[in-house]
Amino acid sequence: MYKDFNIDKKKKKDMLLGVWIAVVVILFLIVGIPAVKGLREVHKYKNFVNDYTESLNHARRNGGVTVETVEEDCWTMTESQGSRLYTMIMDAGMGKPQKDDPEGVFYYLTFPNGSELRLCEVEIMEKARKRDTGIFISFENTDNIIYRYDTDNIDVDDVLALLSKKQ
Repeated sequence: MYKDFNIDKKKKKDMLLGVWIAVVVILFLIVGIPAVKGLREVHKYKNFVNDYTESLNHARRNGGVTVETVEEDCWTMTESQGSRLYTMIMDAGMGKPQKDDPEGVFYYLTFPNGSELRLCEVEIMEKARKRDTGIFISFENTDNIIYRYDTDNIDVDDVLALLSKKQ
């Protein structure tokens, strides 16, 4: 009879261990997966910053950035304009990642190294937003990797004024 008691106690310990393992796995899934996904997005944003910076520096040395506007005007952005746009985008920080380009009117900025920055005004749908409209940013680097996100941390009017005319 004493032997049976030990078997039951061992089964209870094994069952308790199984429950603890299940709890740990569930907690990892709840906390770990979103954290890993967030870290991946941060890494992707850092790559965007590096690629955009490299493309802009290359443009400064090799003839500037070509801008094609909604009116199909085509002109070369001044170094000052390029710097102001770069500062706006960097100051805005990482926006909300997007999977596809939205419908809308795009401004195309082509860099001499073959990369391209596309900007578009978009409506920001989140409840916690600074502005009703923001800027959608799509950057394709020289390896054809595309970074897409939108942000309401940039004043749309400032960007559109910068891109709509030569200054």
